[in-house]
Amino acid sequence: MSQLNIGIAFAGGLASFISPCCLPLYPSYLSYITGISVTRLKTESSKEIRAKTMAHTFFFYFGLLGSIFHA
Repeated sequence: MSQLNIGIAFAGGLASFISPCCLPLYPSYLSYITGISVTRLKTESSKEIRAKTMAHTFFFYFGLLGSIFHA
């Protein structure tokens, strides 16, 4: 199998990321990842929110990578 140019792969990923059919999904995706409601967003400090968001994102991707490499 031939090697794929990293620049082409990055450009393809970026194009799919900004495609009009995917843009409406991002707010719900971010809400799912953060696990924080709008009322909690208004009351908690930004440092707490950032820490929770980073932890949730890390474990989401860790689980996703685990499922990819397990297959």
